Amino acid sequence: MTKLISVWSPKGGTGKTTISLHLADCMARLDKRVLVYDSDSQKSLTEVHNHSDDLKFDVTATSPKRIDGYDYLIIDFPPTVEGLTREHRAILDKSDHVVSPVRASRLDLMSFKSVKNMVEQTRLICVLNAYDKRIKDQVEVHEEIAKDYVVLSYSSIYSRSINACKTIFSDSIKNYHGINKARNEMRKLAELIK
Repeated sequence: MTKLISVWSPKGGTGKTTISLHLADCMARLDKRVLVYDSDSQKSLTEVHNHSDDLKFDVTATSPKRIDGYDYLIIDFPPTVEGLTREHRAILDKSDHVVSPVRASRLDLMSFKSVKNMVEQTRLICVLNAYDKRIKDQVEVHEEIAKDYVVLSYSSIYSRSINACKTIFSDSIKNYHGINKARNEMRKLAELIK
């Protein structure tokens, strides 16, 4: 049975596409068959995939009619609540897990309440993305509001790998600064969806 994993946040710029790409490649390199549905109208994930010869998962830019043969279907959502289509709402309802990234700011976490109201807590995986423990305000937000969230650090390795149409799991960037920490962070997230 294929597991559905939605990567959704109502806010733009939280790292949905970055997480979708890296999570899909992480799972694929664990010998899982992964299909990613790029449902965001910008189609950034599709563009990166089309320009890469290194990614180990499949991508579709249209709603997949069949997902037989895949262990995971990961859906990269557009940033919206009011603009969610009937299809998106149905996907969220059927998802085994909803991975929802948020930045370490009070405003972002306030907008995040809509996610918590729409998704059962047992299926929701909250991710504090681009977290920088050197910034006092972010540390306070983490400790007061988001201490149970999965943490992905503020590391340029995520964007550097995507700029090269790769992920942090690509062999050609294994010596980049911060790679081991980033890989461990993404593997922790992958463990939660297994």
